[in-house]
Amino acid sequence: MTTNVIEQIRHNAALVQSVARDELNVDVGFDRAGVEWLDGYVSRQHAQGDADTAAGLVSTLGSYFGECIVATFGGNWQEDEFGWGVRVGPDHTLYPFAKIEKHLLDGDGDSVLAMFDTIPTVLREF
Repeated sequence: MTTNVIEQIRHNAALVQSVARDELNVDVGFDRAGVEWLDGYVSRQHAQGDADTAAGLVSTLGSYFGECIVATFGGNWQEDEFGWGVRVGPDHTLYPFAKIEKHLLDGDGDSVLAMFDTIPTVLREF
């Protein structure tokens, strides 16, 4: 079961890349530049205020965000009592789906880029 979920996450992340490339003419990788693009995209979706569209984006955009974390900082996908997250340290798990949802609902105050940029500090603490 876990393998199927992780395969779906990776499929969703690749889908974000292909939609960005084919429909938005933007090549995004699993890196900080990709997260910067994602941050702007999520902010624009928030500004449009369509809650139904936003809800549908959490899974795909969260998958992409999580794969950016894995590719940049290491770690692996794991499920715990809070849902699916990326474990990046011995005692630290990040929850990309929850962060995408917060950014979509709350706007720039819950920026995915701001979270991404704090990860090196979090990792140094462990």
